[in-house]
Amino acid sequence: MLKLSNLLLNFSDKFINFAKNFEKIKSKTPEIIVLLAFPLLVCFFGYFHEPWFDEAQAWQIAKCASIKDIIFYIPHFEGHPPFWHLMLSVFAKNNFPYEATIKTIACVFSYAGVCLIVLKAPFYRIIRLILPFSYFLFYQYTIISRPYCLVMLAFCLLAIFYKTKNKHPFLYSFCLMFLATIHPFTFIISSGLALCWFIENIENKTFNKKTAGAYFLLFIFYASLIILLIPDSSAFAMNMEYKSNIYMRLLYSFIIIPANCFISSVFSELYKQPYFADDFLLGLFIGVIVWYFIYFYTSNKKLFKTFLIPYIPFAICASKYACLWHVGIIFCFIIFICWITLDIKNNKTKNKNSELIKKCFALFVVFSLFSNLYWNFKSCILDVFICYAKGKKEAEFIKENHLDKYKIMTDWYKEDCTNTGINGTWLTIAPYFNKNIFYNFNEQNPNQNYVFHKEINKEGNALAYKHWKQKGLPDVIAGSPDLSVIFGDYNYSNLYVTVYTNNTTYIQKGVPLSDEVTIIQVKKELAEKLNLKEVKTKTINYKLDLFRISSYIFCKIFDLKDKIKEKLKENRK
Repeated sequence: MLKLSNLLLNFSDKFINFAKNFEKIKSKTPEIIVLLAFPLLVCFFGYFHEPWFDEAQAWQIAKCASIKDIIFYIPHFEGHPPFWHLMLSVFAKNNFPYEATIKTIACVFSYAGVCLIVLKAPFYRIIRLILPFSYFLFYQYTIISRPYCLVMLAFCLLAIFYKTKNKHPFLYSFCLMFLATIHPFTFIISSGLALCWFIENIENKTFNKKTAGAYFLLFIFYASLIILLIPDSSAFAMNMEYKSNIYMRLLYSFIIIPANCFISSVFSELYKQPYFADDFLLGLFIGVIVWYFIYFYTSNKKLFKTFLIPYIPFAICASKYACLWHVGIIFCFIIFICWITLDIKNNKTKNKNSELIKKCFALFVVFSLFSNLYWNFKSCILDVFICYAKGKKEAEFIKENHLDKYKIMTDWYKEDCTNTGINGTWLTIAPYFNKNIFYNFNEQNPNQNYVFHKEINKEGNALAYKHWKQKGLPDVIAGSPDLSVIFGDYNYSNLYVTVYTNNTTYIQKGVPLSDEVTIIQVKKELAEKLNLKEVKTKTINYKLDLFRISSYIFCKIFDLKDKIKEKLKENRK
């Protein structure tokens, strides 16, 4: 054990020396390479990514909903500030192409944050050059096009103007407002940072008319945003139930989420499980280490409260609901804390074991960077070879065979008192069509071509079922809806034939999750008319598939090598 610890500490010393020597390189070539590689790699891997529900839902809201509804009505059910939808609406309402536009927007804002990290952050150069390719910044917040692409940019701007916040209070307050408009969790952190700033001015007696004006502006802005985000009592998310214990969720949100930023992989599926996951204890252990490092590097500079005050309300809210992509917000927040701590340039500490702790911290940084690079690389490669979400391929199949001319029914939420409409996963088809193609989706308001997260009572469900029944059996079935609920008990499998199948799975930290088989069925007589052949559904073992993928790549490389040799022989002749 002693030998292993000495080996690790020696490795830590070598990393620190390497980082210091790397700083001495005068050429800006490494920065140029990173700033060129980032958008090129995003474009390459982004091309293969199939947008999932959240990406499609945001685009459809931006396209179909009125500006008034986007600002004043939809946030009460979506739970998101309207900024992202408003930005997308500029393009969606003017018929810009869906995928190209939403991916470009995500890339532009994410790239702006990356540029600030590479060129402005006070970290070691090697860290600045690796951070853009970390899992959250590259894959989760750029390849996947969601409002989170704005998070790192907002934190970078806050870090840059942090030292001059009392000199230019309005500039800093605008950055806080920008952060607050991205997501409810970033709103919590933004208001927490504003509170820290207020307390600091009171303690240091630096309160003046300028800062008072900035605080008043922030107060009005935050109050307005709270009014917009107050959830409606019928909002679907307000009545979600979890199997897991509240204390388990609090442990996850307070201790494990910071660990999940860097090394551990305890997924938020814990909210759905009544028991402790296998890696829960490991996540707790790593989480305690992360908290200690944060305390060690901030306590002597009175910056620990700058992390603690915003994080406490975040963790309380996250104990109610949090997903892996929310973890990335804390990843960016910790980068911000490290940035402002180093900017103060007061790294002295009275702890006699400080050198040992610094070596351990350097070791932790190395493992964190490599973990993030591994998660990012594996996720990107998987996204190339695995279908991330249904939508694009299914829409192509429907268009090629003109199935949108017929009556199409898809899955819906069948539980009592829930939103009667299509299963959210099928909304991913909507952006590829100029009209609603499902007759059991928002049939009372067909122009509302997005999922409205509002609960409906049993009477509302029964009325919708009655309307669907009047329209008769569907010609085409997307998914596996329970037709007996609408049309009575019968062996409907005799009427339909499966003509399309696909396998999709979400990817989190390089792990394929939520494997789903997607099918499209048509009536047998229609299949004959359109010359569509029956296909069999299959379930893919993605671990085996990865092995086959690796073998396939190597075979292609050797095939290419042989072809080059043959070509060279021909040229010699």
